[in-house]
Amino acid sequence: MNEKSELFRLIFTRQEHVQNVFEWGRKVLRLILDSMKEQEFRFHRLESEFVYHFYTQLHRLEEVILEQDVEPGLDTMWYLFREIIYSSKIPFTGEPLKGLQVMGFLETRVLDFDNVIILSVNEDVLPSSGNSPSFIPYSIRKAFGLPTYEEQHAVSAYHFYRLLQRASNIHLLYNTESKKVAGGEKSRFLLQIEHELAARFPKSIQLTEKIISTGFEKEKILPIDISKSPEVMQALSKYLPNSALKSNFSVKFSPSALIAFITCPLRFYFRHIVKLSEKEEPEEQMEANTFGNILHAAMEIAYTDVVELTKEKLDNLSKNTEHILDQAIRKEFPAAGELEGKNILLKNVILELIEKIFRLDRKEVPFRILALEKEVNEVFKINDTQSVLIHGYIDRIDELNGGIRILDYKTGKVAKKKFNEIADLFHDPVYKEQFQAMLYAFLVRKNYLDSAIRSGLITLKDMSNGIWYLQQGEPFSNEQFLEFENQLRLLISKILDPSVAFTQTDDIDRCKYCDFAEICNR
Repeated sequence: MNEKSELFRLIFTRQEHVQNVFEWGRKVLRLILDSMKEQEFRFHRLESEFVYHFYTQLHRLEEVILEQDVEPGLDTMWYLFREIIYSSKIPFTGEPLKGLQVMGFLETRVLDFDNVIILSVNEDVLPSSGNSPSFIPYSIRKAFGLPTYEEQHAVSAYHFYRLLQRASNIHLLYNTESKKVAGGEKSRFLLQIEHELAARFPKSIQLTEKIISTGFEKEKILPIDISKSPEVMQALSKYLPNSALKSNFSVKFSPSALIAFITCPLRFYFRHIVKLSEKEEPEEQMEANTFGNILHAAMEIAYTDVVELTKEKLDNLSKNTEHILDQAIRKEFPAAGELEGKNILLKNVILELIEKIFRLDRKEVPFRILALEKEVNEVFKINDTQSVLIHGYIDRIDELNGGIRILDYKTGKVAKKKFNEIADLFHDPVYKEQFQAMLYAFLVRKNYLDSAIRSGLITLKDMSNGIWYLQQGEPFSNEQFLEFENQLRLLISKILDPSVAFTQTDDIDRCKYCDFAEICNR
């Protein structure tokens, strides 16, 4: 085994006890030092100074820990070591009368140099930030003549200009990158040299300003294509009946799954084939999905025993709105217990939204409630040999003026955009709410053959104009349902087609809020 492989083997060896860590650390540092010497690294003497300093600090920490009666855990030991290293400074010493002198700023006092290179000439570095820790406020220090950061800046200015006084070749370097050293701002000393000294002594001071950057090539990100291997087809086969009984389906197509494929086939693959999802964490405050679930549950509780809705019934429901909402919260958000803080505010928001729905319905009563949170399942035939099961929950079905309304509550933002053709719903996720609403109408159409069917969205963020209906409230025609069926068949056939890979969407804007954007490097 060569030394390089020995180093990697040692680095990735797990240590179980604190006492073993110190010996392990010394072995790693020795191997690093030996490796540098063999490579004839030009600056190995400089790098060896780092190794020596690590070695010294590790040894000192070991001595301190051995003096204690209590042995700390591994996590505590590494925390202490990191804190020591972060606060350490490494002095670089050399021949005082020869070669490059690496010095701290204050070490240059009373020394003169022909060539001077000063690094990090940025504001808040030179001069340093005025936020020095003190229990005495600035105003009191100023009033009683105590030193303030202004005096510290004056001292820095003196040493800076004294160092430059007899130098003939000066390089002042500063960082222009934002969010790095001092936000990329020049030091005030640089600005003073540029605008005052150079202008006053043009013969003595010649300024040359350069911006130096490291060239780089943008990493080429290859597209991700997931071909439908036998393993992928095995997962897709769960969408098909696994026996002669057509009702025996392991997995169903939901509206959200179909919308995921329309948005990005690769997103569908990650979420519904590989079953990737975000890590679930205890929810202390109502998130957006919980907020929506509570409102849906409250409306279901409110209208459950209602067959025909009238103004009198709505008046009675308005008196019990808070009781209805409390039931919904206990059902959908049991972990919350007694509401407090932001959750109380969100509860009041839901109360107001429920009242808005009641006021909206009061304008159109009387009408009949036919179903609430209705589960729908339809075996959908793809071809002569294949069928899938489409599954969903419809928020509300009611009957108004002899027509059927399929209504969906939407607590989020909805793009109220008119589609020109049915095919638009299957190619652009901007129509995802419209797609879902028409899909539900398609799934229940057989139950209401003699009635006109309309789909509408109750958009709770914008209820000023009432219910927003698809195609301006006109009922769907048989021709539209037939076109929707054909497009749906093409969509699901594409999902199941072995020759069609799962690919990334070409529209980068769709990746902004995707859970898998990091996987795709977008």
